[in-house]
Amino acid sequence: MKKIFTLIAAAMLAVSANAQTYDFSSLTSSDFTVDENGEITTYTLDGVNGPSINYKTANADMNFTVKGLGFQFKNSKTKDNAVKTGSGFLQMDAKNFYIIFNDVAVGSIITLNVSAKGSTDSNFSTTFEGCTADAGNPATVTKAADLESYTVLKFTATASTVKIRETGGGFRISKAIVSTGGGGEPATAHVATTYDYTTISTADIALLDADVTKWTKTTEGTAPNQFVRYSIAGEWAAKVSGAFGADVALVANGTELDYAKGLVFARNANALKDGNIRIDCGKRLSINATGIRMTIANLAKNDVVKVRFSSTGDEERGFEVTNADKTSISSSSSEPIEETLTAAADGAMTLVTTKGLYLYALTINAALPTGITDVKVVEPSTIKDDAIYNLSGQKVNENYKGVVIKNGVKTIQK
Repeated sequence: MKKIFTLIAAAMLAVSANAQTYDFSSLTSSDFTVDENGEITTYTLDGVNGPSINYKTANADMNFTVKGLGFQFKNSKTKDNAVKTGSGFLQMDAKNFYIIFNDVAVGSIITLNVSAKGSTDSNFSTTFEGCTADAGNPATVTKAADLESYTVLKFTATASTVKIRETGGGFRISKAIVSTGGGGEPATAHVATTYDYTTISTADIALLDADVTKWTKTTEGTAPNQFVRYSIAGEWAAKVSGAFGADVALVANGTELDYAKGLVFARNANALKDGNIRIDCGKRLSINATGIRMTIANLAKNDVVKVRFSSTGDEERGFEVTNADKTSISSSSSEPIEETLTAAADGAMTLVTTKGLYLYALTINAALPTGITDVKVVEPSTIKDDAIYNLSGQKVNENYKGVVIKNGVKTIQK
């Protein structure tokens, strides 16, 4: 499969009402509220005179908000100027501050732009409630020279109240974002992307052939309709009882396949395992179980996702969908149908299989491909020449534009 990218001619910033941004630049005292254990005062930090908070009562919780975002602090001693403001940031001048998000939709992505305040690293990796930390978050956060160099941390809400505690030595925060669709910053429209599962690249085939641990290769069907199949082998992630297992990309020989690059898959209450996903070369992607989740990340509100799929028999099969204008799509036909989904908010869209099915194409902000969905694929190793043919069987050269067959593999020349 050749993954095609084309730039959208006029990509516009899609700011969703479902993405809440807390920006801590240009703070004034009117942006602060504080309970009886604190008092708002002023402090000059880095030459900037701005509001600050004194912590008045030792061993008591001090609750306050800044631009509507909640914070909590508890210390063994009173502390003047425990909270300070600088040029473009809010500074917590001690460890053990909580950042508190209320009324959060489960599944929301919380993004923090943070820096350590001094020589002691900040730590957000050990104490949090109502969320899980992104696997890519660093264990500690060092001091940044400027706002553009702040560390970006991400957390996924698992409850309506999220509390994230800094346990190192205090921190600076320039921005916090809650995106109910997932994906962090409000997104620009997604680059037009096409996944054509009726074809696969020679590069991907080489990766699959080289990986006998994660993929099993077989030849299916009978002549003249034989095809090569690569099936997931073994277990691809740890089991998680009662929840989806870890998201995994389709990887062979240590490299993400172009065939599904940028997509991730997981299975409900289990790990992806033998045969759950099958690449039927030249034909389709077979998703061979109930509860397989495919995630399309970093969409903007109103991005358009088109799906071509079919049932594997005469019964209704399809996907349950999140973050879209439809909650489900399905078909009882073995002939491919096409469905269009529109992203309801910035962030990720998920499609979860109701039963096993066949997937022929998926596009984001692009037209579905119009290629053949059932072709014979000859073993690449048996093909002797590098000639290029169009779909009518005519020999063409590298200047030909459109769907071609080379070494038994269908690709698109642009």
